[in-house]
Order: sequence, then structure tokens, then C-alpha cells
Amino acid sequence: MSPYGIELPGFANLVLMLDPCIRIKTRRTYMRQIKQEVEKVVIPSLRKEIASVESRYCNFSCDIWSSRRREGVMCIRVYYIDENWTLFSKVVGFKGIKVSHTAENIKNIFEEVLRELGSDVSKVSHCDNLKLTNNLACLSAS
Repeated sequence: MSPYGIELPGFANLVLMLDPCIRIKTRRTYMRQIKQEVEKVVIPSLRKEIASVESRYCNFSCDIWSSRRREGVMCIRVYYIDENWTLFSKVVGFKGIKVSHTAENIKNIFEEVLRELGSDVSKVSHCDNLKLTNNLACLSAS
């Protein structure tokens, strides 16, 4: 039996009871359809939006955590202000991390996502918050 709710018999029975005309596809089919839609519509739209923003009004951040199966996952988000001074925040990438979480590996994954978006990686500065926090703590202690 699959651990995914969409493929469990109870869910299929519920959907059948609600509307007998609906046929549930596998989770892989839904994932493939969503991925195609994201690649065809969402990513090009996001590229166009980010390209239209002045670089000084654009900021990227990333966060890393572990899944329940102890697999590393990185989420990359862009924050920007448009010409009307409206703040936007959008997720631009999720990446599985199969390598150790060194600064160099994280930087490479981060830059890979930016390149996929068409962003100029040479204009992006990197900041390690833990390193920054430690440096500030050392400065305040002296």
C-alpha cells in the first residue's frame, strides 16, 4: 500500500462518493502535469518579472532544512519592490541537497537556481547568517 493519501483506497472511495465522474490519477501523473505547467507558464513569467526589477530593489534568500527522511531541502525565495513600492515575496526554487551542507555546495546550488531564472549571478552577493552573527558577537565582545 502506498503511503500517499491520493493513492489510498479511502481517499478514492471519498472522491467516488462525492462525484462518480472524477477519476483519480496517480500522484506521479499529477506531479508531472504540475511540473510541465510550472516550466511552461510560471518560470517564464517569473523570469520576466525579476528581469523588470532594478537589482537594488531585489533580494534573494535561502533556507535549508531536513525532510522526515533526513534529506536536505533548500528553498530559495526572491523579495522585490516594484515601481509602485509594493513588496513581493515569491518562492523561486526548491532543490534537494544530496551533498554535504558546506558553504561552497550551498552557494553552488543557490547560483544554479539563479542561473535557471536568468539572473546575473555576478551581481549577487552572498551572506552566511551564522558567520555574520558570529562575527557581530565577536565585535560586540571586544
